[in-house]
Amino acid sequence: MPGAPRIALALALLVLAPRTAGAEVDGEPGRCTPPCRSGYFCRAGTCVSLCNPPCGYGERCVKGECEASRDDRPDRDNYLGVLGVFHGGLNDGAVHMGEIRIEFAGKYTSFEMGPAFGEHVLMLRSAIQGHVPFQPFAGAPLYIVPTVAVGYSFGWVDDGVEGHQQDVFITPGVHLRYDFIPRLALIVSPMQLQITFLRLYSAQGMDVERVDVVPVSWNLAAGLAFLY
Repeated sequence: MPGAPRIALALALLVLAPRTAGAEVDGEPGRCTPPCRSGYFCRAGTCVSLCNPPCGYGERCVKGECEASRDDRPDRDNYLGVLGVFHGGLNDGAVHMGEIRIEFAGKYTSFEMGPAFGEHVLMLRSAIQGHVPFQPFAGAPLYIVPTVAVGYSFGWVDDGVEGHQQDVFITPGVHLRYDFIPRLALIVSPMQLQITFLRLYSAQGMDVERVDVVPVSWNLAAGLAFLY
């Protein structure tokens, strides 16, 4: 019969049609090759996120909801930062200064050093800092970091007699750190008090003497850090 092949072909298409359509059905992760991972489903052979809009950085999709995921994040305990710092003098003996600071940081401690310069003075500063980072919002790449540092600086004073100045200081404060991409962070320190509890002064041909004044400065810092 001339119509028999056509009838057989039509029956075959009817049998295969549900299976072919099934490969296009949403919500069946096993239809994709390889199978979709958790939080994704198969759509037209492509794995698509269950969450819409897609989850942000540091989050993963779980049963249609975005949740914080530490597993997807790089190690953020260590970083190398370069910051610009402004020192605003608050009392006698504390001068306005600018500073370029390099900071090597671990999870709870860091070492900072760099030159500071102002009118008639040039200082080399170094400090050991302790800090405790924490996230105010789960999953957000924003960290609030209370800090306290103890440091030493040596400087040259342009006072006409080639004076040298040495300071031992303590600096409590707070950092804000925003990891805007996985390996780079913005660091801002809006408030840091530098309290000099020991100042020594000497000049050519003179003995080292202690200065009674206790300078206090307000420091403002901002810069970038490479996370590793």
